[in-house]
Amino acid sequence: MLVADSYEAARRPCVRFLDRFNFDVREAKNGEEALAQLTAEQPRVLLLEWTPAMTSGVRLRDWFQRGNPASALRVIAVAGSLAPDEELPAADALLIKPFSLDAMLGEIRRLLRDMEPAI
Repeated sequence: MLVADSYEAARRPCVRFLDRFNFDVREAKNGEEALAQLTAEQPRVLLLEWTPAMTSGVRLRDWFQRGNPASALRVIAVAGSLAPDEELPAADALLIKPFSLDAMLGEIRRLLRDMEPAI
């Protein structure tokens, strides 16, 4: 799992909380770090702060739009607010700050369950 948020005060609590539930958690503080880790690690879930600091220009958005190789990647977009005309990346879920850590965990678990093959 990758937590990508430019605000350490928002990123660190998420990482520590998920670590308590034995998730293999990585973190990125900007779009360049997030892009490098996405291509190197290919996590299953990305918790992505959706702000200009995380987009690195438009590279991160372009990466999502091209459907880059991590086809199993599920994205939870995190926004401070959401304007009616604002475009988000191809997100599987959306959390608006401030959100509870339990709500975040619930979304992650839901996405992971949805990724499991049906028996």
